Amino acid sequence: MKNTLIFKLDDPTDEKWEIWKALSKSSDSICAKYGVIIESRDFCNKHETVTIVSSSANAESIFKCINECNKLEHFHGVPSTCTTAIQEQTPD
Repeated sequence: MKNTLIFKLDDPTDEKWEIWKALSKSSDSICAKYGVIIESRDFCNKHETVTIVSSSANAESIFKCINECNKLEHFHGVPSTCTTAIQEQTPD
């Protein structure tokens, strides 16, 4: 299944924005752990958002990945909110 998710940094500052973007490599490791493949990641500096297109075998892996990434963000003081989630079933 393919997912398009848009996350917005909560209460952004320039410092938080840089920290949040730098967490991408750690987030990629979390995604790999759950079998989620990041196909693209597009940061929008103007709106402090990131659009992530990913694929996974099932919704459960996406939920686990998002939950663990959310914990990572909170640990670093840069939480975000998912503003858009589009799930597309892919043919078997």
